[in-house]
Amino acid sequence: MDTWHCTWAHLIQIIKVEETAASKCLPAANQLHDSMIKFPLTHRVLHGQ
Repeated sequence: MDTWHCTWAHLIQIIKVEETAASKCLPAANQLHDSMIKFPLTHRVLHGQ
């Protein structure tokens, strides 16, 4: 957690975990539900051959 809620990682506790239907998720989260999602490989360095 950053700046406003600054704390140490070992002090963070998970209170509740539950599944949410895709229709109730925000659009930014819905794009991650696609099983064919691909992420670009950034900063690819070609080494000498």
